[in-house]
Amino acid sequence: MKKTLLSIYLLSAAMLAQAGGFQVNTQGQKALGMGGAFSAYNKDASAAYYNPGALSMLDSGRYISVGSTFLMPKTTFLSANTATVSEMESQVFFPSYLYAAIPVSKRITAGLSVNSPYGLGTKWEDNWEGRSVSQEVNLKTFYVQPTLSYRITDNFSAGAGLVYAYGDVLVRRQIGEINSNAKLTGTASGFGFNAGVFGKIQDELSFGITYRSNVNFNLDKGKATFTNVPASLSSQFPNQNFKSTLELPSTLSVGFTNRINQKILVAFEFNLTGWSSYDSLNFNFENAATPDSRAGRKYEDAMAFRVGTEYGHSDNLAFRAGLFYDETPVRDEYISPELPDGSRIGLTAGLSYKLSERFELDAAYLFEKVAERNAVTDITKTNVANVAGKYRTLVNGVGLGLNYKF
Repeated sequence: MKKTLLSIYLLSAAMLAQAGGFQVNTQGQKALGMGGAFSAYNKDASAAYYNPGALSMLDSGRYISVGSTFLMPKTTFLSANTATVSEMESQVFFPSYLYAAIPVSKRITAGLSVNSPYGLGTKWEDNWEGRSVSQEVNLKTFYVQPTLSYRITDNFSAGAGLVYAYGDVLVRRQIGEINSNAKLTGTASGFGFNAGVFGKIQDELSFGITYRSNVNFNLDKGKATFTNVPASLSSQFPNQNFKSTLELPSTLSVGFTNRINQKILVAFEFNLTGWSSYDSLNFNFENAATPDSRAGRKYEDAMAFRVGTEYGHSDNLAFRAGLFYDETPVRDEYISPELPDGSRIGLTAGLSYKLSERFELDAAYLFEKVAERNAVTDITKTNVANVAGKYRTLVNGVGLGLNYKF
């Protein structure tokens, strides 16, 4: 029982850091329509996020972009013990963004990026087979990034921004097979940066290189609330605070864009996310009777490959399509109902329509298939409680955005 209670801390607080399945790549509707291949394309104020270097290469004017994507994941679990199928409860997530780009001189542009790069969750029925492992996990993050971009020459620019990140997490689960429950909540914040360079080779070919740093979240006052805990364990596991430092990884992106002709453009991008930095998770508990703990995670670096195209049908209407492969960082032995993550193949489509000289409407659609994953229950290898079975996940998403140029 003592080990079961302690494992709740280890697994639950990890949700702040397990962004392989909680990472949201819908930070702009134009980019989403092109499969996320956008670091070498400067089309609107979302460059503040995708490549700060490209901000100062935008056409003259001031830009504001706002939007949101409605994500609808669907996950099923086939139990290896009972051969029954459980469905994760339906949820809709809507990560949103706000971007601005304002020239301050002929060569310098200031920008602002506000978005939610991590913001999903999992929710199972309270009485499902794996209720002692997970009932609900919900993670919300908000990243605020002021940015400066400098046009070094007419064909080359660089930029960087400081990131302030804030996160909010909720976790619920049953304790073992007894009528006891745990609820963990907490907020955390941290700092990072985003930097990039953007260049043009003639008018047809452009390139972009960006680096988003890791962000260390300092969870200073996480709150653990236990209900119906046996009296024999109440002194060791009272309601209490805990502390932890959790790291979200860095990402390196390299992209190329080739304009085939006046109407057709093709973009390519490679991402490398440094998940191997997430090797273990450590906790310090407020109550001296609760032992501090260390748990291995051993994540692996993950790659993503993206390709997108844009077709300018007319001065007012453009169509987009994209394809991507996004590798999971989660090893087989760590697959669990909190994060039934897998490598992803996605198809996207989108369009933009100019409503007027100042306003432009963006729309995008996402279909994502997550590779099947088999969860195991050999706790001697991972020190992680689990339920054995197979997970299948599909994700649909619809996004809308509005751009204003003045």
